[in-house]
Amino acid sequence: MPHIQTVLGDIAPDQLGVTNHHEHIISAPPKRITDKDPDLILDSVDKIVEELGYFKAVGGRAICDATAIDYGRDINGTAEASRRSGIHIIATTGFNKGLFFEPWVEQASIQELTEMVVRDVTVGIDGTPHKAGQVKFGTALNVIKPVEEKAARAVCRAQRRTGAPLFTHTEAGTMGLEQLEIIRQEGVNPEQVCIGHNDRNPDLWYWRQLAAAGVYISVDQISKVKYHPDQVRIDLIIEMVRLGHQDRMMLSGDLARRSYLTAYGGGPGFGYILGKFVPRLRAEMAEQGFAPSKIESVIEDLLINNPRRFFTFDD
Repeated sequence: MPHIQTVLGDIAPDQLGVTNHHEHIISAPPKRITDKDPDLILDSVDKIVEELGYFKAVGGRAICDATAIDYGRDINGTAEASRRSGIHIIATTGFNKGLFFEPWVEQASIQELTEMVVRDVTVGIDGTPHKAGQVKFGTALNVIKPVEEKAARAVCRAQRRTGAPLFTHTEAGTMGLEQLEIIRQEGVNPEQVCIGHNDRNPDLWYWRQLAAAGVYISVDQISKVKYHPDQVRIDLIIEMVRLGHQDRMMLSGDLARRSYLTAYGGGPGFGYILGKFVPRLRAEMAEQGFAPSKIESVIEDLLINNPRRFFTFDD
């Protein structure tokens, strides 16, 4: 039966609802990183439950926590946050970029890494019954390092064995097409893949190539004006809609810092996309002459239909 694997068990695809497909719930990257940048530590279940409440209040129903093995997961804390908030949370297994790898990743074989990822999807994470509902790999800026390629191939092989959706980290939106070559070489169906951080690289030609290949385009830096204003994202989304690709995009914020989350005293928080970005997208589409029915179909695809298809296991 088709299903989606959340931390609290399988749900039917139509139960998922409005989804942010790339956020972080509980995460603590390696100490060598957080000693320099403690803003990256998200370790309070109480505060993330509060944050999820803001998301739920504006209509949010599900979030994928993209915190992988090397980024400091707390699967029990994540499951507790899901129970207390009533938000469906999808956990992630696999690896981020090489910057976060510990020496054991370099030392392990592809087969050992593959088995670790498969176990997280099919048995449970860190000895718990809470299963991952997504696999992940990542690459560096303008290069795929040998250890990152090894991890990527291991994750692809785990995807083939489990049928899990596959998400990738790209650094500043680079190397997505090169990631796609590895994905194809390993026999993964591109339609089960989402390439991350494309709005860090707002290049329409690049987005068109990804969409034509069948992968989902992750627009997951929404609100981060330090990279680009949201106008850049909205213009690209609208142009992709005109080109017939509204079924290839998903929205999220990747709010992986305390300073991004309302509950920690920062902002804009998990309520931003549904509370501010989506109303603006609706308004700008209306200004450009899109019919109300078309606007609503686009919003439904970006927030509900596309995440539902992507996160569904078809076995």
